[in-house]
Amino acid sequence: MPKKIRESREELRNAMIATAERVIVSDGVTALTARRLASELGIAVGTTYNVFKDMSSLVEEVNALTIARITEGISGVDASAGSDEDILMCYADAYIGFVTENQNLWAALFHGEVHPDSPSHQRNLANTLKLFGFLETTLSSIAPQADKETVAASARALWAAVHGMLSLVAGNRHVILGLGDIRETIRVLVHNHVAGMRAGS
Repeated sequence: MPKKIRESREELRNAMIATAERVIVSDGVTALTARRLASELGIAVGTTYNVFKDMSSLVEEVNALTIARITEGISGVDASAGSDEDILMCYADAYIGFVTENQNLWAALFHGEVHPDSPSHQRNLANTLKLFGFLETTLSSIAPQADKETVAASARALWAAVHGMLSLVAGNRHVILGLGDIRETIRVLVHNHVAGMRAGS
C-alpha cells in the first residue's frame, strides 16, 4: 500500500470509498466486507473500523457518489423542450439509463442498515429530495392549482411506481417486464398520471 495513503487519514478514507465503489460495481454490495476491503487495500481489518464504524457507513459514502451521478443525469434534461409529459419521460429515460448501466450501484442505494442521524445519511436524504424537486417543478406546471403538499406527494408516488417497476426488472422478479420494454410501460404510467393531475386541477 502506498506510504502516503497510510500516513493520511483523508487519503485512506478516499481510497476506501473508491475501493468500495469498485467492489460494488463488480460484485454487488453484499460482496463488500471489511475483510475484502482490507485485502484490496493491503491494510489490517481493524484499520477499516478506525475510519468507518461499519460497512453501512462506508456504503452511505458510495451512495452519495451515486446520487450525485443520478442528479447529474437528471439535471442534464432540457426542461424547456417538449410538453410536460415529454419532460417527465426524459427524466424517466435518464433514470432508466442509469439503472441499466449501473445496476449494482443503484441496488446499493436501497440495501443495508441506515443511520438516520448520521451526517452522511442526512446529506444523502437532502440530495434525494432535490431530485424530487425536478419532478415537482414539472408537475406544478401540469396542475398549477395544486398545493405544494399535493405536488410533493404526486412526485413521490410517480417515483415510487417507476422505482417499483425497475426493482422488479433489475431483480429478475417479473418475467413479463424487462429493461428492453419497460420504457413503454413507464410511458403509459406517466401519461395516465399526467391526465389524472390535469383532470383534478
